[in-house]
Amino acid sequence: MEKTANETVKWRTLAGIAIAGLILTEGLRRIVPGPPDARGGALLYWFFDHVFFHGKFLVLAVLALTPQPRRLGLKWVMPLLGAVLMVGSFLQLAHPAFLGLVGLLLGVALQNVQDSESFDILLVMGGLALGIPLNGFTGLMAAKSGFAPTLMDPLFGATAGVGCAAIACSMVGLYLLIWRRIKN
Repeated sequence: MEKTANETVKWRTLAGIAIAGLILTEGLRRIVPGPPDARGGALLYWFFDHVFFHGKFLVLAVLALTPQPRRLGLKWVMPLLGAVLMVGSFLQLAHPAFLGLVGLLLGVALQNVQDSESFDILLVMGGLALGIPLNGFTGLMAAKSGFAPTLMDPLFGATAGVGCAAIACSMVGLYLLIWRRIKN
């Protein structure tokens, strides 16, 4: 199944949005101080960056840039993605290479599914239904630890793969719904 020119532009645009978000958050990370120096708005930004944005744009960018492989069925990709997420959560992995692998497998899966409006809505709702509680739990634990940066790394690592995949799926679904509205 070859991609049409419209589908290629659609995925490239999503990749551009993801890369712009990645550059913006990485730039702001170097400007806004983190705990214990952060107060007020800086602490709020640090919290949202590490709990809700950290890694999501990387997964989204790799997902959108993934080429569509031929003859690679979802019956092989989805169990492999599940195993990678399970092992990564157990090992508390938050390394960019791990998140890139998650984005690659997720991209192969999503680009091999027939796109429809109901599928896009399912992506948005399913991604938010899994991602928000999971990331909210991470945020709650971060708040209970007094935002101690040393405790955030293993905590984020335990939820990074699943949280990033869930939020990236909801971002893809939202983007595809908007793309559908713009094109019609």
